[in-house]
Amino acid sequence: MLNTIDTPIDASLNVSPQELPLIQIVESNPDNKTDQADQLTTQLTEAVKIPEATQNNVEDQRYQENSKILTELQERIERAELRATAAEPRIVSLEQDIRSAYVQMKSLIQSKETIRSKEGNYQNNIAELQARLQAAQQRTSEAEGGAGNMQHKIDQLQEKLAMERTKSSQAKH
Repeated sequence: MLNTIDTPIDASLNVSPQELPLIQIVESNPDNKTDQADQLTTQLTEAVKIPEATQNNVEDQRYQENSKILTELQERIERAELRATAAEPRIVSLEQDIRSAYVQMKSLIQSKETIRSKEGNYQNNIAELQARLQAAQQRTSEAEGGAGNMQHKIDQLQEKLAMERTKSSQAKH
């Protein structure tokens, strides 16, 4: 007959003194297993808590890192907003300068077009005056040539006249 865990071993059984410690171990073993199970359960619970604690630490570190990054980003945003606010008057000033430069540029373009038109008129006038000058110079040349010819004819006629007078005075005498 087998002994169950709940019943102690009877002394009436023929058990040798050497077997008695083994029987006691078997007899005490169920309590031991319960204790071991309790210990294992405790160890398991602690083992589960360690990763949870580690995970919580990791999550805490991530939270702290993310919090630090968020704080830095917020500070950068604030600095950027301050720079943008400080730059606003400069932007307005530059926009006014651009408008002024645009108006001046349009005025210069219009002036340039007017000047080109006048320059074209002046070039036409210069061309016309040069043509007239050449015509006048040609007429002057012709007139000088004609005057030279006339002077030559006058000189010839004066010589003829002088000769005729001389002949006429010789013929009268």
